[in-house]
Amino acid sequence: MKIRKITTLTIAIFLLISIATSMILIPTTNAHSPPWEITTFAYIMAFPDPIGVGQTTHVYMWIDKILSSAAIANDYRWHNYKLTITAPDGTTEVKTWDIVWDTTSSQGYSFTPAKAGNYTLKFEFPGQNVNDYSHANNAYVNDTYLASSATTTLTVQEEPITNYPDTYPHPTEYWTRPIYGENPGWFTISSDWLGTGSPVATTYGRYRPDGVGPITSHIMWTKPLQSGGVVGGNNFATQGDTYFEGSAYISRYRNPIICA
Repeated sequence: MKIRKITTLTIAIFLLISIATSMILIPTTNAHSPPWEITTFAYIMAFPDPIGVGQTTHVYMWIDKILSSAAIANDYRWHNYKLTITAPDGTTEVKTWDIVWDTTSSQGYSFTPAKAGNYTLKFEFPGQNVNDYSHANNAYVNDTYLASSATTTLTVQEEPITNYPDTYPHPTEYWTRPIYGENPGWFTISSDWLGTGSPVATTYGRYRPDGVGPITSHIMWTKPLQSGGVVGGNNFATQGDTYFEGSAYISRYRNPIICA
């Protein structure tokens, strides 16, 4: 009877060890089987539009797929973006990027046309197999991002457009947030004091060093609205710096939340 119990216990231990060993030997990859073909959507815009001959527009291109944090840590990037600029006379200028370093999939290009007319701007993403470049061992191993393209038109006129002002005047009546990027000078009146710790202490009490207090009756914040806009205050490398929501943002010093 005792021998039977020992034999049964030995078999049970052997089975447990076998199961544990088989689990350890299972590959850790999470690749799809069969591999996926992932649709992408390309976008392109030029700003400002229209412009005058000899003035500069800024072209922005991106696809809708954002790289995962694992891919970013492994230096995985999009490759081989292509921009074709077709002038009114049919001549073309082609610009390519072997590596798109922006992890939000965005690529910019400044363009100064020399002739008036309509320019066609075409952005092409050729597609990308994850295994073609160094990559993290994640769920997208072996998958392929399909090609996509987008086209826009830039209008160039003989007369130059008026330059945008650096900022617009401070408001003279009731205003709300977000404060748009066209108003960077409003940082002098809009600080919410988003620093860490406590405000600066002096002999006369505490105060907020990088903004002004309200001089009229007002309602304090009741709920978060959105991230974005000109936050205000002097604690920035660029005063009047603008935060914005979306796929890219600035977060060097703080994580501003616009409140209502």
